[in-house]
Amino acid sequence: MHHIDKITHLLKRHFIGSGNIQADKNELLELLERHPELNQLLEELKDPSVAGNMLNEYDDLNTENQDLILESILEKIREKPSRKHVVFKIIIYAAACILLLIGFYTMQNYKSPAVKTDITVENFIAGQKGALLKLANGTTIPLNGDKQGIVTGEGITYEDGTKLLSDDELQSSQLLTLLVPNGKEFQITLSDGTKVFLNAGSELTYPIKFTQSTRNVQLKGEAYFDVKTIKTKPFLVKTPTQTIEVLGTQFNVNEYSNTNPSVTLVEGSVEIETLKKNKVLLTPNQHATNTNGTLSVKNVDVSEYIAWKNGEFLFNYEKLSTAMEKIKRWYDIDIKVDPNADDIQLWGSIKRKENFTEVLKLIKLTNNNLKININGRKVTVTR
Repeated sequence: MHHIDKITHLLKRHFIGSGNIQADKNELLELLERHPELNQLLEELKDPSVAGNMLNEYDDLNTENQDLILESILEKIREKPSRKHVVFKIIIYAAACILLLIGFYTMQNYKSPAVKTDITVENFIAGQKGALLKLANGTTIPLNGDKQGIVTGEGITYEDGTKLLSDDELQSSQLLTLLVPNGKEFQITLSDGTKVFLNAGSELTYPIKFTQSTRNVQLKGEAYFDVKTIKTKPFLVKTPTQTIEVLGTQFNVNEYSNTNPSVTLVEGSVEIETLKKNKVLLTPNQHATNTNGTLSVKNVDVSEYIAWKNGEFLFNYEKLSTAMEKIKRWYDIDIKVDPNADDIQLWGSIKRKENFTEVLKLIKLTNNNLKININGRKVTVTR
């Protein structure tokens, strides 16, 4: 049985064309075969005006009961009710459920009074590729933003093979730091073949070559790890508050200074140990949050937590101030959320390459009563 979150994410990827594996296509076909009502729904949602009307229907729902209502929708679809008006309501609410995560993509051409905005701002540029490489002697080298990333091992090269530093210019035991400032993202392939994707405002410290019994790196900020399996040499990610040990796996680590640290496991297994010696072993599709040294674990749809790596903002009823932290790092701007607006939750998705004006529209779509003031590169959000 499909969980409602899985269905919405699957249909969302279908709408925006972000699904890139055959398994997604097969699963979508299976879903549509078992629920033919959704075929008509997908066709109807191609019309922005229809999507807008369905969203208005969704707005009328009691927010506190939305999750229960949406779960019951799919149960009713499975029962295939015969009464036409009941089926119609199911389709409307199912559409609203899908729109919850499709967000601005479906609505971008729909101009309704609820989403109109009088905001006019300069188009803050979305983040780009780029980083700084800090050597052990303190020298800092700007990295070419036209390149995807760098590769370490026999010296350092860009991913296309262009030489950056030779072995003669480096010592194999020295530690390097890859600094990714706000408004940038970058990736690195370590000497063992492990790939690390770094989000804006992050830094990774690592050796040119792993010469010890364990492979140790240090992280601040957020990164997605695709660790090369070497059973005899565990891979350790050390952050200011915890250590993550793996053999070979894919996982996301989020540890900015103003958030509760978290780890989301995509595949494989990892063991997390906090500074307070609290330990937990994660299995795929689990998310661990570190609150003052205590770990709590829940099952999740990992696509929400790794959306940034796939070039997307994905907000699933996320606290406004938390969502704005992600946005401000990516656009390298200053955003302040007034406490009187912090109870508002942001939902929807939008590509990270969109300009800031489109992000503002998404925010206004969530709550049209929000007031947004722009002063230079400072943005203030109030109710």
